[in-house]
Amino acid sequence: MNFEKNVGRLDAVLRTGLGAGMGYVGLIDTGLIDDQVAAIILGVFGIVIFSSGIFRRCPLYSLIGFNSRTTNEEE
Repeated sequence: MNFEKNVGRLDAVLRTGLGAGMGYVGLIDTGLIDDQVAAIILGVFGIVIFSSGIFRRCPLYSLIGFNSRTTNEEE
């Protein structure tokens, strides 16, 4: 398996922010979404997006062979 980073800096920042927001709305501030199942799904999806931003690795990108990192980005 290929565990190289494949998420660029801007992509990682957007994923981290969006995932944190979705996780918060779905799992912590449950008053914003009336349907509990939809809130849990949103929260779990937010955690997945957040973790892919933190680790800078997206399994879906690996499957399709996409890489949003540029060659001059540091490790």
